[in-house]
Amino acid sequence: MLSVIDGAVKTLPGGAPNPILVGGTTRADELCYDPVDNLIMIASPGESPPYVTFISATTYRVVGKLVFDGTNGTPNATNGLEQCGWSPTTRRFYQNVPEVNGAGNDTSPGAVAVINPKLMSVVRVFPIPLDACAGPQGMAIGPSPQILLGCNAKSPDGHRNSAIISATNGALLAVLPDLGGADEVWFNSGDGHYFIASCNTACRTVPLPGAITGPELLGVVDSAGIQLDQSVVTASQNSDTEITTGNPRTTHSVAAVTGPSVGKGGAVTQVYLPIPATGGTAPQFAPTLCDSRGPSVTVIGAPSSATGCIAVLSATIDGDDGVATAAQERSFDAAQK
Repeated sequence: MLSVIDGAVKTLPGGAPNPILVGGTTRADELCYDPVDNLIMIASPGESPPYVTFISATTYRVVGKLVFDGTNGTPNATNGLEQCGWSPTTRRFYQNVPEVNGAGNDTSPGAVAVINPKLMSVVRVFPIPLDACAGPQGMAIGPSPQILLGCNAKSPDGHRNSAIISATNGALLAVLPDLGGADEVWFNSGDGHYFIASCNTACRTVPLPGAITGPELLGVVDSAGIQLDQSVVTASQNSDTEITTGNPRTTHSVAAVTGPSVGKGGAVTQVYLPIPATGGTAPQFAPTLCDSRGPSVTVIGAPSSATGCIAVLSATIDGDDGVATAAQERSFDAAQK
């Protein structure tokens, strides 16, 4: 189901039900919005087979459904559906399919389905090379024709990458090596950068003595040169060797916005990272940015790795590429859960 709120649950026009029921018995997950056709597309990845539902943003009613079962031009989605996007250039929806005709574990190549909103049907399917991007999961529509794919799974060569493809023909434009293991990703048009919350293969290695391990990173990628500008450590591994008591990835999403600065001149980009709590178990990653303290850090409440927080990072944009530094951490409260 999908709820529409405006401070509280909103009364919808024409007696449309709220929440909006999309069928099935599992959750509805990622969604995207087409402002030209006033259409929302939302995925139900846990259904068998998975499907997307189209909802009018004018009447708030379900107007269509597209099942990803290998019929009607759809790829056969064998490991659910993930993040989608809408391109203002092509005026098409793009839907990540982590695995096509596979075993349900992202060991077979995935694809991106191109959907015509007016027809509510798949018009093209872009196969995604497994070595470049295993398990395409995150999606961010960048400057035309770029689409960033945050790739969650491990490629046959052992690496977790992210990749950028063309929205026009699906061509592979760039591979961002070892900047994968991502869930949702983001493009900030205000400063032209992609943001990737990455936990790559080294990051997911159990920290046994002598093992190659690594921290969880926030990757900041310049869309102009398609190159990594900066990596920010968001969580460091500790000595916990019991992987079942830890958290194999702390950050699942990221968002960023650029606006005018106050008293500093230029503009400022702020990056928002929700970092979950460890749930009372020994974390595989500690400390995290939730534990940051110092003269440049504003702390609200008492955030820590054990409680979780929303970490806010900022960068002043002065005509050159900005960088991100820890600015503020906010602990979770009831309204943020």
